[in-house]
Amino acid sequence: MLKNTSHSLEEACLDHEDLNCNEILDICPNLKRLRFIKRNLGGYPVRAQRQPERQRQVKLQAEPQHSSLTSFYLNTELEYGMQDIETTVQRLINLQEININISSFNLDSLCLVHKYGSKELRHISINARPDQYSYDMESEYDNNSIDTSRYDYTIDVHNCQYVTASLLLQLVNHSVNMKQKIEAISLCPETDSALDDWSAFKYFTSPCLRYIKFSFNKQTEELFANVIRNCPTLEVVNIFRLICSPTNITMDALKMLPVLQSFSIGNWGEEVYRCGPDTRSYSTDINDTVIRDFFTYHTLLDKHSTLQEVRLRYISNLEPETYSTLFKIKSLKSLNFGGLYLTEEQSIYPFINGPEEFLLPSQLEMLVLDDLAEIDDDYISSLDFPTMVLLNMSCLSTAGLIGMVENAKKLKRLIVNRWDDNWVNLHDIPPAELEDCMKRNKIQFN
Repeated sequence: MLKNTSHSLEEACLDHEDLNCNEILDICPNLKRLRFIKRNLGGYPVRAQRQPERQRQVKLQAEPQHSSLTSFYLNTELEYGMQDIETTVQRLINLQEININISSFNLDSLCLVHKYGSKELRHISINARPDQYSYDMESEYDNNSIDTSRYDYTIDVHNCQYVTASLLLQLVNHSVNMKQKIEAISLCPETDSALDDWSAFKYFTSPCLRYIKFSFNKQTEELFANVIRNCPTLEVVNIFRLICSPTNITMDALKMLPVLQSFSIGNWGEEVYRCGPDTRSYSTDINDTVIRDFFTYHTLLDKHSTLQEVRLRYISNLEPETYSTLFKIKSLKSLNFGGLYLTEEQSIYPFINGPEEFLLPSQLEMLVLDDLAEIDDDYISSLDFPTMVLLNMSCLSTAGLIGMVENAKKLKRLIVNRWDDNWVNLHDIPPAELEDCMKRNKIQFN
């Protein structure tokens, strides 16, 4: 089939055991976009077929260049065929986007991109999900991954224990355009990553950087805070994974950003330590004082604050006064609460249906509630915002949703995902009564 359409084919999405990347490029010389899933890439372990360096260089140089491919996505489940990736990347002289997903990740992929990657690269993604072919509703709202299409020049590296400042800067400096125009840097390290080799990153500066996701420990916090101060165009700051709670060093640097729009901080939801049926704890607690001081700063800015979105995901130790301060920020348009660890004294209920001073801000355009075990039908009965996102809410029922929708005046879009027995296939096959309710109230339902 490939051979019959080889010269006219510009985009291909293949899951194939027999072909490798280079063979596909040879068959389809005009291919522009390739998404390739390989269960057994190359067919043999790299170490077993290791060639002398001189022979390997001759083979690489003999491969014909492939100038038409601009987007390359590779997903392989096995630690096979790094040599095949090497020869492929070297051939793609005009490649603009590269996305490599290797379940058993090693540093070789990053090194190969730096050594052989096209000087036209503008999106470098390693183990970054979701991608445009595999949409996950929850991923859009947990902010653990970013949609790289939102930014022009991006480096997005996930689950890489050994990434260093030196290698990251090599990727940034890979081309003149990347160095001058990079807009997003996303780093998601392993939980046991030492993050102790980042001195070279301390003086990184960019006139265009809009998004940064990073993690730090006590030894590296000041380095990343310095990067924040050196990048005044930052609009989105995402502290993830939470290895160490931020201190005034980080939060004071954030206050200096003149255009900050979104602040996100959190642990990984899968790393929640459940101590009992109704109890959970997290690997890292938050320093309530410094977070509250940051919210207070934006409250005092009044209408001059640029902060529009706050995401607090899988964290603990925040006091009611901190939430109260957050809700007084007049510029807020979106709040995202995921898996908050709330004691009886820290219950989120007062912030939804409690005294007036604790009510959620009325100007919100979006509210995301994810994996909050105590939220039931009564809790959501008075919620009314243009967009509502309810994920992993096991105590909600179809009847509760209908009641909320019938009472709502602002609600235009409702997004629901994950259900238990009470939800009766809510996501795939919405109950007829709920579907009718949405149509009757002219609400977009996902």
